[in-house]
Amino acid sequence: MKTRQAFRILIAPLAVTLLLTASGVTLADDITVDGFEFKNIRITGLREGQLYFIGPAGERSADLARIKGLKLSSYPELEKADAAIAKKDYRTAAGVLEQVFKRLDKDYLQLIVGSKLVYCLDKSDQFERALVFYVQLLSLDTSPFVQGIKPTNMPSKEAEQKALQSRVEALLRSATTLEAKQYLGEINDALKEGKKIEVDPTTPQSGLVDAAEARRDVVGDFIKEGKFDDALKTIDKQIDDRGVSLSKLLFQRGQALEGSGKDMDALESYMRVIVHYEPRQTDFYVPALVEAGKVFKKLGKTDHARNLWTEARKLIGDDKENRDAAKEVQDLLGSLSQ
Repeated sequence: MKTRQAFRILIAPLAVTLLLTASGVTLADDITVDGFEFKNIRITGLREGQLYFIGPAGERSADLARIKGLKLSSYPELEKADAAIAKKDYRTAAGVLEQVFKRLDKDYLQLIVGSKLVYCLDKSDQFERALVFYVQLLSLDTSPFVQGIKPTNMPSKEAEQKALQSRVEALLRSATTLEAKQYLGEINDALKEGKKIEVDPTTPQSGLVDAAEARRDVVGDFIKEGKFDDALKTIDKQIDDRGVSLSKLLFQRGQALEGSGKDMDALESYMRVIVHYEPRQTDFYVPALVEAGKVFKKLGKTDHARNLWTEARKLIGDDKENRDAAKEVQDLLGSLSQ
C-alpha cells in the first residue's frame, strides 16, 4: 500500500486521463472513498470494477467496493434514493433509481446506479426485475464487483416461482455473457428443484472463465514480433472493449512504447497499473513493477527502481513455482549495487 501511495505522488506530473480528455471538463461531482471525500471531481470511466475520475489534483481511481458515497450534479435526485436506502425504504429508492437509470447515457454511470437499483429491487421483493437489470449490467461489465451484486431474494410462492422460471428461461436464451448464463442456469436449476439459491451477495463468484481472455493475444504477438506501432494501434482499438483486461492493455502499451524508444511514455503506462490496481486485481501488477523499475534504472533513478523491485520481490514470495521470477528480480536488485 505504501508503494501505491508513494507512486500516486510520483505519477502526478505525468498524469493524463486514460478514457477522456480533461480539457474543458467541468468538475462538479463529489465522491467518498473509505470515509475520505473528494470534492469537485468528474468521473471519466469505469473498467473491471475500478472507477476513474479527475479532480483538482489530477487523475485518480478507486475500487467501486470502496466507494461509500457519490453525488452527481446532473442527477440530484440520487440523494433522495440514498436517503430512502438509509431508512430501508428500498421500494421508494428503487423507483427513483429506475427513473434515473433510464436517462443515463454512459455505461459507467449505468453500472454505478444500476448496482444500487439491483440491490433495492431485490430488497423490496422484486426479484425478477432485479434479475433483468443484473443481466443488463453484466452485458456492460463482468468485473468481480458486478458479479458480487447478484439478486438472491427469490419468491417463495409456487405460482410466483413458475412465472419466474419462464422468465429465467427467456433470459437464458438471450444472455450474452458467460457469467449471466451461469447464474441464470443456477437459478433455473434451483427453481426446478424447489430450492432457494444460496449466494452471498457481497462475495464475487470464483472460477468463472473470461471468454474474452481466451481470444488470441494479437497485441502480445505484435510486441513479440517487434511491430510496436501495430501493437499501439490495436490497443487504441481495444481500449473501450470491456471484454479485454484494461490492466493488461496498460501493461502492453508500456511494452510497445518502450520498444519504440519512448521510455517516459512507457513508464507512465506501467505506473498506471501500479497506481490504479491492487495486486489481487490483476496478474500484471508484479510485471509492471519489474518493467517500470527497468525504465527507472535506464533513467538513472535507481532508488525508484530499488523500491519497485523490492516490492515485487515481496509479492512474488518463495514458492517453488515462482522461483524463476524471484531469481530475476533478485538479480535486478543485485545489479544496482554493481
